[in-house]
Formats: sequence, structure tokens, C-alpha cells
Amino acid sequence: MKILSLILSLIPIILPSCDVNKNINTEFFNQSFYSEGVREYVTTPLEDSLRVPELYDTLNSINLQPKLIEPLYDEIVNDFKEGKPLVIATAVALDSTHGRWINGEYVAYANPPEKNLYWGGFSFGHKEMWNKRQNWEKVFEQKYEKSPVEILVYHKRFLPNERWRNKGVEDSVDVYFVPMTYRWSGMNTAVTDILAYLKEDPFAMANDTSRNDSNGRHPFQLSLDNGVELDLREALIWAYCGHNPAMGFVIPDSLKSKIVGIPEKNKGVAIIGCETENTLSNLFVSYNIYGLAFTYNRKDGLEGVAPEGYTTIALVDGILNMDNGLELKQRMDRTYAKWQNRIGEQFFSNSATGFPKNIDLYEFLYIEPSTN
Repeated sequence: MKILSLILSLIPIILPSCDVNKNINTEFFNQSFYSEGVREYVTTPLEDSLRVPELYDTLNSINLQPKLIEPLYDEIVNDFKEGKPLVIATAVALDSTHGRWINGEYVAYANPPEKNLYWGGFSFGHKEMWNKRQNWEKVFEQKYEKSPVEILVYHKRFLPNERWRNKGVEDSVDVYFVPMTYRWSGMNTAVTDILAYLKEDPFAMANDTSRNDSNGRHPFQLSLDNGVELDLREALIWAYCGHNPAMGFVIPDSLKSKIVGIPEKNKGVAIIGCETENTLSNLFVSYNIYGLAFTYNRKDGLEGVAPEGYTTIALVDGILNMDNGLELKQRMDRTYAKWQNRIGEQFFSNSATGFPKNIDLYEFLYIEPSTN
């Protein structure tokens, strides 16, 4: 309890109204600090105790600042040096509300995907925009009965810039961007897919067999047109684009820390939708997982964030440029502002803390931390 008391006294935090587990076993955690004072937690080898939901909930509720993203780039560099590609997987939940007026009648485009705002319609969908990207080749396209209902793979032979060369990556490397779309009703499936393979939860991964084909092959195991066998479950970077299933600060039971684990490698995550910094980041940003892009709504609360195709273009371009945290945020903001005609406004953050900082707006949801 002395360590927990020290944490609470040193970090200005706001805890959710759930009780903190006073029996937390702090022996599994070592403390270290960055020079600028941002606290980081490093775990010892994974223990069975970390699979206890109450313990994991408590650790997440401490509301730790995400780590810097530099170690993620170091992980990518190690893979490049071993001849492995960089895989950026993105789950896109179909929009359920937008459509077009046709002969005086409004037709919603929740389905089919090729007409959906977030996928193939209106020129802003992820499929529509990535199909038009130069220097990226589409090497896989497949539709499925169950979510994800369509998976695409785009390949680029990437010539490292000076930042990558300074880390020892001299030759061209392979990069794959993999957008996959989920039905509106499969939104939670999209989120849990990301959580399971981002955190490498052994139980969740072992039981993810309901979508296997007759040969026992998972839909994330892909045979590409260029002869490469690609397994999305090994992706280092995951993104979600779509409606926020936790809007209103009500997180569905299916997402409440039931998927736990600590990945062996450093990974990155971006969650693009409405108010994802304040509602979902604490589910994703965790040990060895780095927050790349989360969103917050305008202060006047009038609008959310549209998770359209240009957002993943900015995300991927920023990663390939080896943007630091501030640069990536600024790139995401500039791109979004351009397409939305909102020049100068800010919508993105890569320093998500999991709970709102605007306590005056959300104080009814929280209590002051106690050191008793």
C-alpha cells in the first residue's frame, strides 16, 4: 500500500467512481521515470495474477500517462533489420446514418460497404481513397460473410528517409496497410479484435475460431497476390475508425477489461472517432502499447470527428516519416482540418490519459482519489 499511496500522491489523477482494489499486488511492477518527469511502468515477466480482471481494472484506473512513441519505432527498426515488414491493420466500422437523396427519397448507406461513407462511398471512404494512392499496390481483396466483411491489403516498397537511416535501416523495406470493414452491428467485434491481438491475450486468441474456414484458417491469415503469407494477428500497429461504442461514457460490458495481456513487442494504437481520448484510450494504451492518435471533441461540443479515409492516410504517412508525438498530432490535425475545411482547429492527441481532463464538464462521473 505504500507504493500505491506514493503513486497517488505524486501523480495528479482522477479515478473513476469504482472502488480501488486495496489488495493490489505491487510486487509485479517496477517504477522508472523519464527525465521530463513522465512516469512509466515496466512489468516483470507476465504473471497469472495479471489475468485477474480486478487487478487489471485497478492498474488501468491509475490513469498513467502513455509512454513516448520512440520505443515503438525502435521495435519497427528491429523488425526491418530482420527482414520483416511493417503491418498497419485498421478496423473500419461502417457508418449507419449517412446517405444520399435519390429521386426525393433519402437512402441510408449502412450497407453495402461500397456505398458506405466510411468505406467506398462519397470519395472519402478508406477503400475509395486508398485505391487512388500513388506508389501503393493493392495486393489483396476479399469479402466475407461475417465481420470483417471485407479485407484489403495495400503494399509499398518504402525507401527509408534520414530518420530511419540514422537508426540503421539503409535498404528499402516492405510496408502493408490493411483496412478491413465491419458492419455497424459488428462494431464491438472490431474493437475486441483489436484489443485481443494488440494485447496478445492468450485466452481471447485461442478462442477466436468462430470465423475460421473449413480448413481451420482464420480470416486474418492472408495469401497475398505477391506471394506473401501475411498474418494480421502479428501486426505492430492497430487502428480503429468508426463510431465510438463508448459514447456517453458508457462502455459496453463486452469491452470492460475482459481482454487483458501484455504484448511481447512494443505496439502502437490509434482510435479515430468521437471523443476517443476521454472514453476508450484507457482500454487500449497499456503496458508496451503506445497511443498514436486519439480524438477529442470541440470545446463547444457541437461536432465530433469523422473517421474517414484521409485520417489513416495521415496516420500511415506520419509513421513512415517517423514523426514524433507532436509531429504526428499536428499532421493529423492539418489533414483533418483541410478535408473538413476547419483550418486551425485541433482534434487529435497522442497523449491520451483515459479519463477527461475537463473535470468541470464531467465531474459528476468522478471522485477525488483517496490514499486511505
